[in-house]
Amino acid sequence: MEFKHKCVPEQLGLILDIYKAAEKYNITDYIVNFANTSTFPSKTWWSYRISCDNDFYMFRHIHSAIKTHKAWTIAKQFPELRVSAKYVIDLCSIVHYEDEHLLCDKCGKFFLNIVEHLLVSFDFIQDKRDDLWQDIININSIQFSVLWTKLVKSYFQFDVSLRLKFQLQPIKYSDIRAVVITNNQLVFADYARNSLLIYDINGSYNREIKLSSNPLSISEINKDDVAVSYYRGQRIEIISINTGEVKKIIETNDVIHVISYQNGLIYAVVDDQNIDVMNMTGKLIRSFKCPSKSIVQCLSTDSDIMFFTDPSTGTLFCCDLYGSVKWKCTDDTMNWPTKVITDGNGNVFVSCNESNNVVVVSSDGKHHKELLSKKDGLKNPTAIYYEKLNNCLLVCNEDYRDVLLFDVKHSAKMIQI
Repeated sequence: MEFKHKCVPEQLGLILDIYKAAEKYNITDYIVNFANTSTFPSKTWWSYRISCDNDFYMFRHIHSAIKTHKAWTIAKQFPELRVSAKYVIDLCSIVHYEDEHLLCDKCGKFFLNIVEHLLVSFDFIQDKRDDLWQDIININSIQFSVLWTKLVKSYFQFDVSLRLKFQLQPIKYSDIRAVVITNNQLVFADYARNSLLIYDINGSYNREIKLSSNPLSISEINKDDVAVSYYRGQRIEIISINTGEVKKIIETNDVIHVISYQNGLIYAVVDDQNIDVMNMTGKLIRSFKCPSKSIVQCLSTDSDIMFFTDPSTGTLFCCDLYGSVKWKCTDDTMNWPTKVITDGNGNVFVSCNESNNVVVVSSDGKHHKELLSKKDGLKNPTAIYYEKLNNCLLVCNEDYRDVLLFDVKHSAKMIQI
């Protein structure tokens, strides 16, 4: 390759960049093979390597909007313009429109202001950034606390509006324990009637699916199926929302309480204080004890973390998927927190039965605020669900069968400082 294309260190241009990238990521053999045989690995093979090879970590985070700069396209057609093309690109990296996002070649994030990027979101200087803010605090903690309050107010804002309020059909002895939104349908687990109540997204009643026992918890598997756990049950059923068919029964050794599905695994609370992690065949993957000393009444998983509450102490726990506590949040506004769910930005929504409210907590657990209260129509909320695709929050009241659907707009994403 080096002899054929006369690539030497002092040369500039697209070919040299490709050659350096090939060397860096150990793919020169593929290029040589392509030159000799005109064959190249398939897209499927490249997708596999990018997904599992640490050398390609940054490639997995390249934004879909990134394309070859036009200057390189011209330089490819007119090799004599390679030096000029590099000059143009270097100039563009310095001078740009105020509203044009630039891509950091170190962390793969977009930014508008390089100084702000370094101080706020650049991953590779986290320790130095923490030291900087600690020095600022030491200089004048009072002024910093005022600044931090302003930052929190700016970046931790939500605009909530009521989209829909309706009552479940007047069914005697109805007791809603859990709810999910899937495929534009509201699915309620009715403990008293041993059934799933299906409503359309506009609040109109659709149908009822009879169950084998009293449902305690439901979790969405995909847009068509949900997992259901039962009172004193040693099984989890996978049920089709469309047909009502029990597609699979997962037998367990212990009594299962609340459950949460995440990436092919089911996280289940057993014996009130332990969590079993099992695959879809019921095989136990791992088990660990919850840090809470009281009965665990709710569980929610999201990507690589899980949340549950201790109602007796009003505490929200955030753990990794192996049970290690990352942070916990306790506040007087959270009186008997019983349900928890997350949005697409990592914010945590906690419904509190006795304080008649929903509290939102930031992804790092450092900031929280009351999002909804009794004046918004909440009365002993028992079930909550956040539909991430459309950013809507569903809350169910205990006594009056009231269902409230709120649209949630995030004014800005919470930053890590």
